[in-house]
This record gives sequence, C-alpha cells and structure tokens, in this order.
Amino acid sequence: MEDLPINIILTGSDPEGDPLTFTIAQQPSDGTLLPDPPTPLGPTSAMVTYTPDQFFDGLDDFVFRVSDGITTDTAKVFVTVTPFSNSPPSAAPDSFEVAEDSSIQFLNLTKNDSDPDTPLFGDVVTVFSIDTSQTIGATITISADSKGVDFTPDLDFDGTASFTYIATDGMAQSAIANVAVTVTGSPDQPIAVTDTASVAVNSSPVNIKVLINDIDVDTGDVLSVTAIDDTGTDGIVTLVNSTDVSFQPDLDFEGMTSFGYTVTDSFGLDANGTVNVNVNSLEGLALFVTSASFTNKIIMYDAASATLIGDFIGSGVGGLNLPYNIKFASDGDVYVSSLNTNSILHYHGNSGDFIETVIDSGDGLSTPSK
Repeated sequence: MEDLPINIILTGSDPEGDPLTFTIAQQPSDGTLLPDPPTPLGPTSAMVTYTPDQFFDGLDDFVFRVSDGITTDTAKVFVTVTPFSNSPPSAAPDSFEVAEDSSIQFLNLTKNDSDPDTPLFGDVVTVFSIDTSQTIGATITISADSKGVDFTPDLDFDGTASFTYIATDGMAQSAIANVAVTVTGSPDQPIAVTDTASVAVNSSPVNIKVLINDIDVDTGDVLSVTAIDDTGTDGIVTLVNSTDVSFQPDLDFEGMTSFGYTVTDSFGLDANGTVNVNVNSLEGLALFVTSASFTNKIIMYDAASATLIGDFIGSGVGGLNLPYNIKFASDGDVYVSSLNTNSILHYHGNSGDFIETVIDSGDGLSTPSK
C-alpha cells in the first residue's frame, strides 16, 4: 500500500543442498530495499523490507541474486503498490468550564478526536476551522498549535458560550462538532452612583433613597446601605433603613454640602458613594390656584360631603419639597395637611366658604395665601 513498508521473503534452492547467500542485484526504481545484503532466515531464504517512495503507487520491481559459493542465479521480484485511500478524522463534541472574568484559556478540542489512519500512517488531527458567528459572551481564536482554541470570556459574562469547529488530518475534514463552554459566575462589586438632593434651609430631616440609581450586574443581588460617612458634612446624616438615609442641614446653613455612604450586596462586596445636597432658601415661594373657575385665590369647601374638587399647587425655589397646611376657615377646626408640594388637591366649594393656605419652610417663616 502507498507509503507503507512491507517485508518480502526471498527464497532459492540448491540441488546439492548447499546453503545460499542473498544479495540485491538491482534496487527498485520507485522504492528502497533494506538491508543489503538481506537478512538470512535459513539456508535457502532471506528477508528485505521494501519501502515505496512517498506518494508512489503502481508497479515496481527489483532483482536479487543467490549463490552457493560456486554458482549464482538471479530472480526479479514485482511489487504492486496500491493507492492510499485517506479516511477523514472524526471530531467529537466537547464541553468545558471556565471562571467568569478569567484570563485567556486554552481549550484542547482534538484530545477526544480520532482518525482511523493514525495507527498506519500517523495522521495528526488538528483544528481546521471554527464558527463563532452565533457565539455570545466570549472571544475565541484557533490556538497556535491548532490543537484547540484560545477562549477569553467577556467581562462580567456568565452562562454558556457555544461554537462549532471542523477537524482535519491534513487531507480530509471532519463533520461539524459542537462545543459548549460554561462560564461560571462570580460575584461582582456593586457600583455606587453619585446622588443629588435639595432641601430647604433649616428643614426637618429629609429622606433620600441613595440606592435608586446604584448598579449591580449580578442577577438577584440585593443592595443595602451599611454605613454612612458624615465627616465634614454641614448637617446630620442618619441611616433610616437598608435603602434610605435622612439629612437635616445645620441651623441657618445654606449652600452645597455632601456626605458618603457604603452600599453592600448579597455577597458582602461593597462600594462607596457620595450624596451632594443643595440647601436652598425659600425666597420666591409661590402658592396659587390653577382652576380657572376660581379667582382671587378663594377656594371653596363642601363641609357636608367633605369633597375637594379642583386644582391647588404649592411650589418653591429649586423644586423643593415643602410642607403646607390648608385651613378650612368656615368652621375653624377642620384641617387637611400634605408633606409634598406640587401635589394636586381636588375640592368642591359652596358659596361663602374659603380656605387659607400656609407654607412653612421650617425656619419659622410662613407665607399665607387666601
């Protein structure tokens, strides 16, 4: 067979029964014979190994000589070298596991592949091509030795990254094989995003939800505020619960100040964030009735049905959340309170009743309106 050596036994005979010696009289034209002289096997036989030239197939021949020490004789040997029929390699499916955010990983794809020609011809199986067109979560390239691939998971990716490949023995290619790489998740640190808030001068403590804009890429992670840092802050900072802190400015302080906090996730990983607070005065405070059916800020109240119909808005400088009270003056003892400005109150009025509104900034100054 093409490219394969074969052992050939040479034989002769002598009428007197003398032992014979063998030599090569003519080497083949498309191969080699070794050894020369052939290896004796007995008085009348010897052996040589014929190796065809690489890629040769067809008919070849050589001549050997026998001698009993007195006379000699020769004979021609014909060797038929049949063409080699290559069999393609077989690529087996693979599965691997790597850690999230790990560096480049070598994945040996061919370690479980096979080639039926390897025992006879020493075929070596390598990666011929890869298809990553449907792959998510990783960068994949064929390794330098072509035995596998270099696999790098994307930052913060966890899940399964899949691709396919084709193996080769240098002459034929395998069928497509599937590869699945499981990227095992590892906890990621949360990201604390800077918060901004506005409060009024000399206001009461104001709750701030500092976690509302913070980020955690891990699915299902629960974030909590675990510490606050009010060093150098112009006010009092209090941890209200796992999501909120409260801030009350120092007496008569007006301007910008800030404080820090620590956010911690379910795995105990944490990050530090900052809250910038604008402490504003209440100059420019406005109270007004938006219903066109009422004029001169006269707001009616139906005491019998206790129904409020219409629009009433209180507002302050910088969009501050300001407390306000509404007093129903017809009886003098009915009050409705709200802690948020820009709230809409609905009312229905009877002739003769009116409402007096008062907004208190918390500094002892109030702005009444009728």
